[in-house]
Order: sequence, then C-alpha cells, then structure tokens
Amino acid sequence: MVLATLALTALAQEAGDQPLAIPADAPGPRSEAPRRGPRMDADTAARYEAEKLIVRTVAEFHTGPTVVSHYGWGWGGVSVAGPSMITAVEDWAVYKGPVRLDVPTYLGTIGDTAGQTALMHRIEKNQKLGRTFLGVGIAGGIAGIAGLIGANNARTVQDYATWSQVAGVGAVAFVGGMIAAPFPSRKARDLSWKPSETLALENVQEAVLGHNRDLRRRLGGPGAEDDAAAE
Repeated sequence: MVLATLALTALAQEAGDQPLAIPADAPGPRSEAPRRGPRMDADTAARYEAEKLIVRTVAEFHTGPTVVSHYGWGWGGVSVAGPSMITAVEDWAVYKGPVRLDVPTYLGTIGDTAGQTALMHRIEKNQKLGRTFLGVGIAGGIAGIAGLIGANNARTVQDYATWSQVAGVGAVAFVGGMIAAPFPSRKARDLSWKPSETLALENVQEAVLGHNRDLRRRLGGPGAEDDAAAE
C-alpha cells in the first residue's frame, strides 16, 4: 500500500514538471491587398495623354498706343515718345494634349454637333461681313485715286467737279471700310478661339471630365472600373 502511494506521488510530480499543452491560436483570415485595375501600357498611356482634354488658363497681351508728349514752345520744343502700354488679359482655353483647340473643334470633340454648326454659322457671318467692309475700303481707295487722276486731267469745270466728287466719295468709303472691317473680323476670331465668348466655364469643365472618363473606358486605363461602378 505504501509502495503504491509512493508510485502515484512520483507520477504526479513528473506530470507537474511537464508544461501544459495549450493549443495554438487558430490563424485568422488573411487580409487581401486592394485589387487595382489594369495598368496602361506605354503606348496606351501616351495615347491617353495625347487625346485627353484639359482646361487651362491662358493670357493675351494687348499693346496700347504710343503716347507722344511735346515739351517747350514752338520749334524749340522737344517731343518724347513714351513706351506703349502692354496689358495682360487672362482667359481660359481647352487643350487636347499639348494642342489648343479652337471652339468649333472642341464642340465637335465632345459631340455637340448642333452647337458646332450654330457657332460656325456665326463665325462665317462675321468673316463675310469683315470681308465686305474690307472690299468697300479697297474699292473706295481705288475710286479715290481714280478721282484724283481724273480731276487732275479734267479739261472742263464740270469734269473737274465730277472727278472731285468721285475722289471724295472714294476717300470716305476707304476710311469707313478700313475702320469697320477689323471689328467683325475680330469678333470672328474671338468666337473661334475664345470659348468664354459663348460657353460657361462650369459646363466646359463638366464636359471635359465626361470626355476623359469615356476615353479611359475605351482605352481600359486606371479608374475605368470605378467610373463604371459610379454609374
């Protein structure tokens, strides 16, 4: 009996000396890295950069007239020509890659064919008006020169008066045509190259974002899947 008790005690001590077997924690779920959309290759990225639209700030520089000041009296005075004033005017424009787009081309790029047609009609109308005024001025100049030559060679008073009248009318037509011609021509240029003349900046920015989003979808670039999910 005593031997059995001693044996049980020894076994208990050996079991106490051994560490308890504690099961290891079960491995948790693996965290997966966010999946990215397909990356553009070099050719596709270059094409996207060349075809995407960008709204940029531009500046135009306008030169004012030269001011001539006279100091002193009579022939003893001195005339001094001051420098022309150069004024910078900020505006905005739409670029396709590195190239600035005229407004009709921009409208065609975003698919606004109705707006493109209407704008082209306005531009052509102003261009035609400018050419008409220019033609009047040129014709007036020719008539004025012919009138002066005729008056100089006139042999009667009546002929002199007639040719003088022709010269006067020609001079008026020349001056008026040359003064009026730049205005519609300038308007046509502004309609062609200044989107701010006919379009709102907010609307253009929204259309540019839409164009670039559609371009990414066609090319399969980064953000195309997110754009599709957003809709």
